[in-house]
Amino acid sequence: MEGLINKADNKNIKQSKSTLNRVLVVYMDNTKKTLKVIFNALDKFRIEYSAIPKTHKSSNVFRNKDLIITVGGDGTFLGAAHYIKDTPVLAVSPDELKHEGFFARANRYNFEAKLKKILARKYKILSLQRLCAKINNHPVEHSLNEIYAGKRKAYLLSKYTIKVGNKSEYQKSSGVLIGTAAGSNAWIKACNGKILPLNSKKFQFIVREPFPGKFLKYKMLKKILKPNEVITLISKMKRGVVVADSVGKEYGFSNGDLLTVSVSKHPLRLATF
Repeated sequence: MEGLINKADNKNIKQSKSTLNRVLVVYMDNTKKTLKVIFNALDKFRIEYSAIPKTHKSSNVFRNKDLIITVGGDGTFLGAAHYIKDTPVLAVSPDELKHEGFFARANRYNFEAKLKKILARKYKILSLQRLCAKINNHPVEHSLNEIYAGKRKAYLLSKYTIKVGNKSEYQKSSGVLIGTAAGSNAWIKACNGKILPLNSKKFQFIVREPFPGKFLKYKMLKKILKPNEVITLISKMKRGVVVADSVGKEYGFSNGDLLTVSVSKHPLRLATF
């Protein structure tokens, strides 16, 4: 099952009165059983849909859709989220024992029931805060979980100046994580960051493995930031990178580059029940 699959209503069948007229399914490999359930349910309710593997990278495919359905683990969900602006998303877990599925709100056993609720508008939208980042004023992919800034190889020392408000500090570490409330349950949690409620609009940063040496004493190692605050990093290293959600594109972050991170005006709209 590769490439783009298009499935439209038969001309002899009346169009459903549902508000779901254009659905996109984004799937990972080895999810055929779950995809069969999803396709059968969409056909049953006469909903037009298309399907693409998660490796299909084209923002055009995500446009003008009424619903995005992701089938896979959190990596599939996060990868798709980079291309979604305001369209609601339903995350479906194909196998809850093999995939983390933190964002999943359905599986192949209850998908049709959940789809019925969406058609009946008996569901809620959970707005998940995202981060907007720029390097030298050039946009980076929106991040749903966290942004990593530092050396491409984590065992090498990252050097940078970190700035929040009128406070700044030169640091050496294994890099910096800047994360959302959703991200506070992921990598940031593993780095002893604070877990925030999913509906929180706050975000935070945490410095990974700070290296003070003999002369540097750090005061800016982690902090919960308000939605209107901005965090800035100035690279003091060669071959640094900035990556969104650990699944996105690697952006160069070399000596003198300026990274700014703030809360996005476009939260991700997660369909929940």
